[in-house]
Amino acid sequence: MRFVVFITLYTVISLTLVCPSIYGSSTVQPRPLKAVVVWQGLGQAYLEETFLRRYLYAHSFTYVHFVKLAEENESNVYQSYVGNMESQLYRVCGDLKKNGQLKEGFDAIGLSQGGLFMRAYVEFCNDPPVKSLITLGTPHTGISNIPPHSNTFMHELQTLFYEASALPFIKNRLVPCQYTAQDLDSTKTRYSGDFLTLINNGGHQALNTSIRSNMVSLTQFTMISFLEEQIIIPKESTRFDYICNGNVVSLRNTDYFKEDRLGLKTLDENGRLHFKECRGGHLNLDRECLKILVDSPVADL
Repeated sequence: MRFVVFITLYTVISLTLVCPSIYGSSTVQPRPLKAVVVWQGLGQAYLEETFLRRYLYAHSFTYVHFVKLAEENESNVYQSYVGNMESQLYRVCGDLKKNGQLKEGFDAIGLSQGGLFMRAYVEFCNDPPVKSLITLGTPHTGISNIPPHSNTFMHELQTLFYEASALPFIKNRLVPCQYTAQDLDSTKTRYSGDFLTLINNGGHQALNTSIRSNMVSLTQFTMISFLEEQIIIPKESTRFDYICNGNVVSLRNTDYFKEDRLGLKTLDENGRLHFKECRGGHLNLDRECLKILVDSPVADL
């Protein structure tokens, strides 16, 4: 009996060495490099990333990079509230360009206001290039308010938000004030936040054609919204819609879509613009939502 077992094992091992295609390779093949960059939102610390990093790594991504604005965690959180968004953008553009792991390009994920930064990276930097862009709970057409909050700091932030329009110094230093928006009429939006005006190719500035060409280079652009959203006001902003006189103006009815200022119309016509929904409130990244995230159309998957 032992002789039979020995012969069987000897045969299996011999065949594995001679014919690895039958029983699998004798060496473990490295996973192809697939990089993703995540830009987090207001008040989120870059060290609060363990679960999301593990989840992304377990679903095809071999290199996961979280954007950080400072080495110290507290400073990183602070700068998500206070600072000039354009300056922060170009600082990160330089950091990503120097990262050798990203030289072949990467997929991008933006959480809440991080989605504005990530889209701005595509529009104004894109070196190394973004292959696909996914935003979660991102106010693409801006915010009109900050919700009431029991936290003292957030309460002060809300007060400053209301005063910012009359105080340019605050407006240019308080991050949420740089992506506020006001309605103009039923089809047009006047962007009052400087950063929002810049990245949405709006206001009185001359049309920036490179914004469109960079956005059109995306293989996919997916916007994920949350069904019980209460932080982003109005919540329709997370789908590139907005509210005018109490009515929802959908993306496809806006001037910036019809004129294709951001390349969204081209992406839509080519099946590369997608809208998805997660249950729960703002950035409720439960397992179901994370599955929607990793199942979203991305490059090379």
